[in-house]
Amino acid sequence: MAKLSSNDYRVFIDTASVFSAVGGQISTTVDRGETSFSAIDKASVVEVTGRAMRNYSVALEYRPDLPDTAGHSRLETVYASGAAIGVQVRKSPFAVGDVVFACSMRVASMNTGSPLNDVNTINAAFTPVAAPTTDTLA
Repeated sequence: MAKLSSNDYRVFIDTASVFSAVGGQISTTVDRGETSFSAIDKASVVEVTGRAMRNYSVALEYRPDLPDTAGHSRLETVYASGAAIGVQVRKSPFAVGDVVFACSMRVASMNTGSPLNDVNTINAAFTPVAAPTTDTLA
């Protein structure tokens, strides 16, 4: 039985209207979920429970391949500015038509691991500023 491989998915970021893959990708996580809410009407003491907004986030772990002006350097710049950036997850063979998730997002965090005598690893987390424009990731 065939299985999906982590090598089949890559994160691409918007670099002046052209999407480029971040170099050195190790893993990608796309979280999608929904939370519920609960409220009590004080006048009639009735509890109301319902569905709230959907939650989305993308996490990317990578080892920067420098120089990477369209990937790592771009993420550092966007993180420092707090601006939103277009983020896409593409399925192999990673062409424009292979987008399975796309959303305008902010770089919420960039954490660097620097083990002695080893390669730095970056963990970047993205949070949405709008609803995804594409969400067909299975």
